Order: sequence, then C-alpha cells, then structure tokens
Amino acid sequence: MKERLKDLDYLRSFAVLAVIAIHITGGYLLNGKHINYGFAFLWNQGMRFAVPTFIIISGFLLFYYDLDKKKVAFNNFIIHRLSKIIIPYIIWTFFYSVYYLHNGLYELRHSIMDIFGLGFFFEKLFVNILQGTAAPHLYFIVIILQLYILYPILHRLMKKHEKPVLTISFVITFYFQLADYLYGYEFFLLPKSGFKYYSILFFPWIFYFVIGMYTVIKIKKGGLKLNKVTVELSLLWILAYFILIMDSKLSNTSVTSIKPTIILYSIVCFYFLYSLSICIKDFTNLFDRFIKWFSSQSFFIYLSHILVLSEIRIFTEKKSLDFVWNGSPGMILLFISVTVTSCIIVYILSLIPFIKVFGGVYSKNALR
Repeated sequence: MKERLKDLDYLRSFAVLAVIAIHITGGYLLNGKHINYGFAFLWNQGMRFAVPTFIIISGFLLFYYDLDKKKVAFNNFIIHRLSKIIIPYIIWTFFYSVYYLHNGLYELRHSIMDIFGLGFFFEKLFVNILQGTAAPHLYFIVIILQLYILYPILHRLMKKHEKPVLTISFVITFYFQLADYLYGYEFFLLPKSGFKYYSILFFPWIFYFVIGMYTVIKIKKGGLKLNKVTVELSLLWILAYFILIMDSKLSNTSVTSIKPTIILYSIVCFYFLYSLSICIKDFTNLFDRFIKWFSSQSFFIYLSHILVLSEIRIFTEKKSLDFVWNGSPGMILLFISVTVTSCIIVYILSLIPFIKVFGGVYSKNALR
C-alpha cells in the first residue's frame, strides 16, 4: 500500500478552512440590497478555491492509489468508496431537513394528504437527497458521488488517453460554467428550463476531478516539481486573485463558485497551495500530528460546521450577544469560534467507534 501523502493533508486542511470561511463571510457580504465590497468580500472571494480543490484532491488521491492498476472494478469500488459517503450523506440530509423544519425554515403545505406535514417532509427529504439542498454545503456530495461513479471509466481512459481526456473535460467544464455565468446576462448557452439543476451535475466540475488525476501522472513522470516554483506560483496566484476580484465586482457574481475566472483561480490555488504544503512539510513537523487529525476528520467537519455556525448564531442572538460578531473583528472571531467548536465536537464524537456512519474517523484510526 502506498504511503500517506502529508502534502495532501495540508492541502485538504486549507480547503476545509476555506469552506468554513465562505459560509462565515457570506453573511457579511450583503449590506442592505447592495454587496459590501469590504474585507468580507475579499476574504470570501479568496476562499472560492475550496470546493474545486476538494474535487481535485478526490481525483488525485483515487488515481494515486490506483495508478498501477490496469482497471478499477466497478462493483468493488462502489461498495468500498461510495458507501463511505452515501450513508453519512443520507444521515446528515435527514438531520438537516429535520433541523431546518424545526427552526421554521420550511413552510408546511396543508392538504388532505399531509395534515401533519409528514407528506411534505418526506417529499422535501427525497428532493434534498437527490439535489443536496438540505443545507448550503451538501450539493458537493451530490457532485462527488457522480464523479465517483464515473471514476472507473475515467481511470481506464486516463491510462491510455490522458491529454485528450483532460482537454475534453476542460471544454465541458468551461462551457457549462460559462453558460452559468452568462445566464445572469440573459444569454442562454443551455436550455433555460434546466438551469437550476446544472450546478449539481458533474459537467461543470469534471475538469477539476480529471486534472487531479492528470497531476498524479505528471508527478510520477517527474515533470512536475512544484516545490521549485513556489515563488512563481505565488505571483500567478496574486494575478488570478486580482482577476477574480475584478470579475466578481464588475459582474456582481460574488456568491457563486461557477464561472470561468473561478476555474483559473482554483487551478492556480491548487498548485500554489500544493507547493506551499510541500515546503511546510519539509521544514517543520510541529503541526504534523494536528494536521493529520484535522485532515482525517475533514469530511465530518465539512458536514457539521453549518450546524455549529447556526447554533452559535442562535445562541448569541437569544442571549443578546450577537453584537460580538459585528464588523471585521467579529467576523474573524466567528470564524475562529466555529472552527474551534467544530474541532472540539468532532474530537469528542470521534471517541465513539461507530462515528464513521456520520462521516467521522474513529480516534484510534485518525492518526494512522
């Protein structure tokens, strides 16, 4: 079995923190009906690499461990890989559906068939499972499940036709993301009727998955020495970030991660943060143990942090303490509070052996 990649532990940790930051800063972006182009905007846009990076890492790791295989058996892959995602996903979808219903965020429809609201709830639950709409972050699981189903086919194609697959996947992703971007200008590259579903299909995301696989090939062939070009990548990152900021501001598209400038920014971020992770790994072991744990529990933290954020907000509002989150200092404090609280809760729950059904890793296995 191939050794654990410490570089990817750091990279995955960056991505988890970025996801939390997106959901924290999102609440500060709107000032009345206008976008607030302050610190929240800059921080939020800078973190937009998060979901694409998770997808790149997924493709990278799957292909890294299966690189020497001639083919991946579909049935075995589905049983061993998808089961680790589907069960936690269904459990958390059910939980968030109940949670938001309890907090009055769904309006129950009254009819003869659902006097007690149960008909509506199960209808809503079914839709939430299919579309990942039970909470703001669960759409990612729907996308990654589709890419996992495609993986055995992509594995076979990448072994023989790596560059054509990379090119085709880029064209598909670029076209769908451009279509989403131009939709705001009422220019339709895809049928208007299916617009709300395009973002949860694999098409706008497949390039990220494939480039993760392609990166493995380049590293194995010795053609990718990321630790040698960290400075160059940092300068490229600054340029990509500037382009993204200007695009988001001019087009008023700061709330989406689906647009061509995000593709550029996410790819640059991935390679820049990967090179940075290599440097950090090579020069210090101070945080290795924590980063390994944080990376191992990243899926559980990802699934649970929205609940933590919501409960912290509700608690401070009831106690009339929500003023502590005001302004940029309050936003940073909220980010730290959500991150630390999530880690504490995950650590406590990881002591339970069956925590894996919720997406966590049992504490005795987390540092292996």
